[in-house]
Amino acid sequence: MERLYKIVNLSRPAIYIIVTVLLLAPLVRPLGLPVPISDATRNYKAAIDSMSPGDIMWILSGLNVEMGVELMPGMTATANYAYNRGIKIVLTAPTPAGYEFAKQIVADLQSKGAVYGEDIVNFGYIPGEEAAIAALLSDFHRAAPTDSNGTPVGSIPLMQRVKSGTDFSMAVVVTGDASAPDMYTRQFQPFPNCMLTFSSQGTLWPKIQTYLPTGQVKAAINSQRGAAEFELLTGLKGRAAAAMDATSIGWLTFVGLVIFGNLAHYLAPKVNAGKEGE
Repeated sequence: MERLYKIVNLSRPAIYIIVTVLLLAPLVRPLGLPVPISDATRNYKAAIDSMSPGDIMWILSGLNVEMGVELMPGMTATANYAYNRGIKIVLTAPTPAGYEFAKQIVADLQSKGAVYGEDIVNFGYIPGEEAAIAALLSDFHRAAPTDSNGTPVGSIPLMQRVKSGTDFSMAVVVTGDASAPDMYTRQFQPFPNCMLTFSSQGTLWPKIQTYLPTGQVKAAINSQRGAAEFELLTGLKGRAAAAMDATSIGWLTFVGLVIFGNLAHYLAPKVNAGKEGE
């Protein structure tokens, strides 16, 4: 009994070390612990699967810096899955910080063999919010005459296939902006050929859900949790799955520490009584 008491009666430094190691381990190497996959995430994957190799996806990187942890995993997983399926990607950024995140997507795909200008193009930050989206959908070349590198849009091979919203098969809006669902459904309504989808912050999810039954928003994933589901569903384990692993292990560790603490509390009088008897 005394040996068991020594095991469960953990010191504070030991608890700190155990918690730190268990939380960091899945962030370094994702474990892929089971996560229930929602219908929304399955529908999001199905929407991408409905595209054919060579089709063009427009990713609108509307992130702010504080949204990066929550939204970057979903955008990364989406871009990687699309690229693996042979889908071409055009990136624009409705926010200044979104451009920096878009550059990371380009670098990531280029490291995997994507050819800039043929497989992926980045137009950077395009100010103007709803007016800019409307202009791009109407005449992309006029609204964005050069890419983020200053290359004329007409000389980019991929953009020779993109003139307006009719040339996109899907748009993925990555954002936490509360006005985004209303704004984008308004602007994309005249382009039924382009599936409007979202990768959104959790705070925006209730609003997006109102557009899913109507079909105005084809599909969406919900914050980092939805990104983790998408990673596991596609086999692309990344930062979101790692974060969910860390969360799950954190709760399991908490439960384990509660059990250990109660055992220590229960055994302490017996152990102390035994020592006094000696």
